Amino acid sequence: MGKGKSPKTHRRNFKINAEKSLERLMDQVNGKKIKEEKK
Repeated sequence: MGKGKSPKTHRRNFKINAEKSLERLMDQVNGKKIKEEKK
């Protein structure tokens, strides 16, 4: 299964996915805070 470049690309994709999920999580937290402040 193409051992040559798969580890690097997998690591890069994992990093990108982690950053995206972290951004999504932060958006959820910020959204909750904003909603609570508006109450």
